[in-house]
Amino acid sequence: MKLTDFLQDVGRPIAYYPALRRVTGSTNATILLCQFIYWRGKEASGDGWLYKTAEEIEAETGLSYNEQKTARRDLVTTGILQEHYARLDHEMRFKIDLDALNSKWGTEESHIPESGKPKFGNDANLNSLNELTETTTETTGAYAPRTIEEAIFAGKPVTNDMLDQKTAEMRDAANLIEMGCPRAGSLALAFMEERGIVFPNSKVKGQRKAAREMLEQGVNAKHVREAVRELVSKGMTVTDLYSVEKTAVNLANKPQAQDSRVRIMETL
Repeated sequence: MKLTDFLQDVGRPIAYYPALRRVTGSTNATILLCQFIYWRGKEASGDGWLYKTAEEIEAETGLSYNEQKTARRDLVTTGILQEHYARLDHEMRFKIDLDALNSKWGTEESHIPESGKPKFGNDANLNSLNELTETTTETTGAYAPRTIEEAIFAGKPVTNDMLDQKTAEMRDAANLIEMGCPRAGSLALAFMEERGIVFPNSKVKGQRKAAREMLEQGVNAKHVREAVRELVSKGMTVTDLYSVEKTAVNLANKPQAQDSRVRIMETL
């Protein structure tokens, strides 16, 4: 029997809007974005954060783990996708930043022919995408994660070897950022440890610049950690040192202002 004879039974299709590639930067990122949008409002937690394993996403979209990883990176870089590692539950969670999506879509929309425009002006239009995408998941097959990120994303146990590898990668990135800017590496390492990510080589120069600016304002590793936690708790997009710079500087200057007031009172 030919595939076309029973194509209707191979699984449900998912919605895909080619025009969104201008916003996401890649086809795979667009596929992943559309599927995450489909799951909006269906999250078990009800707080907008979605938990999906790599196996589940692959079953729904056909994207392999490595394809998912790259797609997630593209979406996080644009600010459209937020990621949060729930340490107690060992879950990587995701949330679409609707404001960022609408903002970027508004910037690109004028360059897209009317025939190719999906409508993302509000939640109602986003829900229309949900209605078009009717994919459910049944996880099958075995998956053997090799890194801590793969294990977390796949809902598998994290081993000590994975932790050691992740720590080594973070320190290597911090050492690169440290070059040419003493103490910059400590800020970068604090951020990476809190977020559970590793800065790629392509971001080293930018992170060094952000770290230098914060160091000049008295920011230390503790301030960076506190800034990350504060912003994540508010559901803000936290992807690099620039995203926490303002909050970290405020935290660094707050104790100094308090100390100054104390010294003034002591002199009265």
